[in-house]
Amino acid sequence: MRHPVIRIYPHDWRQRYGQEVEDLLDRSDRPMRDSVDVAVHAIAKRIENSMRRCISLIQIVATILAVVSLVGFGYALNDLAGGITEIARHWWSTIPILGFAISGAMLIVARGLTQLRQ
Repeated sequence: MRHPVIRIYPHDWRQRYGQEVEDLLDRSDRPMRDSVDVAVHAIAKRIENSMRRCISLIQIVATILAVVSLVGFGYALNDLAGGITEIARHWWSTIPILGFAISGAMLIVARGLTQLRQ
């Protein structure tokens, strides 16, 4: 790579577009300004890749938490003789409900981050 600024881009992006960007920088009338623009875009791409991984991780953890909470809610409900109305008197039976609430909040945050990226 003749232009070190290209190295800022993620590897997969560099493999696909690196040569084109180098050619454009070679033919540029304002190489310094264009190099700065390329560097800013490369940093944005790095951040975007990190965000994508973070959002995927949040979605996976939220889904696992929701499934575990569903199973836990089944066990808790089974132990309540009077049904769902007894939840308020048994602190341990609220844990699955909190799990659902937390997983829902995580999915809302992940959706917000996804929309923020676009």
